[in-house]
Amino acid sequence: MAAMGDDGLAYRLCARQYAALAGRPVPRSGPVAHVVLLIVALPLLLAAPACLAAGVYLILAGPGISPYLGLLLVALAYVVRPRLPRPPADRWTVDRSSAPAFAYLVERVARACGAPEPDVIALDGSMDASSTVVGVLRRRRELVVGLPLLAALTPPERVALIAHELGHFVNHDARRGRFTEPAVLWAGYLLLAIGQRDGQRAEYLADEIAARVAGSGALAGMLDTLLVADRVRQVVRAGGRDPGARQTWLDAAAYVRAGTDLDLLRRRSVREQASLCGTHPPTGLRIRMAGTREYTGPLVVLAERQSSLIDRELAPWYARLSVCFAELP
Repeated sequence: MAAMGDDGLAYRLCARQYAALAGRPVPRSGPVAHVVLLIVALPLLLAAPACLAAGVYLILAGPGISPYLGLLLVALAYVVRPRLPRPPADRWTVDRSSAPAFAYLVERVARACGAPEPDVIALDGSMDASSTVVGVLRRRRELVVGLPLLAALTPPERVALIAHELGHFVNHDARRGRFTEPAVLWAGYLLLAIGQRDGQRAEYLADEIAARVAGSGALAGMLDTLLVADRVRQVVRAGGRDPGARQTWLDAAAYVRAGTDLDLLRRRSVREQASLCGTHPPTGLRIRMAGTREYTGPLVVLAERQSSLIDRELAPWYARLSVCFAELP
């Protein structure tokens, strides 16, 4: 019963935020979310050094149980130490020398978004994409694009995907702060619950940026593919075709979208994807929100010939994808 109540609360919060933002420009983050997250994050960041200092003091304090308590505190300091994101081992970094057309597309989209270019561009085997800023002293912007997702999208939808992720570099997402990000990794549920509203606002704003750069239709198509991403992967696995070929994913996405009642799936996602700790609004609400905006044409056009050139550049990574996909259960 508690879980149902949490889902109901999450749905109401998502619906309330949607109603507040629909049909009007999505605001950039105000200072409140940043201040609240910072207030919560700083004690979490200080917990590890405090435990370590107290533990060392007790170890050196003398006989009795003090050294044992000190060892426990030192162990606790290790457990609760802040952690920065580490790049997964199964991702593949690309650059201007290995994939110049793809890097140039990212550069064009970044300029159109008014965003800085990412310091690192990487591919992985997921039906997803992400952007993040890592490091405390030396901040690095990283863009990670799932190669199966990229393969499943049309050229305009590819622009929308990249524009959405790069939009996070300009929309002041409170979850990506210098001090809050390490603490989020230590106590994710607490801080995500606090920052969820602002985080979902940031997703809507990134969608708004993507619609402006890639066009409203491209954004809607990209979001529909994300909505059926799991089904697309299942079709590729069951179909026996080469997962290392771009056309395999493109055909699978077209097949799934044509055979799915997308309107019903969008409505269901509004309820099923609502979560108190969700980092994204339900996909159905994101698609509905895009429909409340004035239609816009693309600022960045990716021609089919340029898109095909990108696929030829990425052929070595498609081959790796084929091997990785075969190893999955």
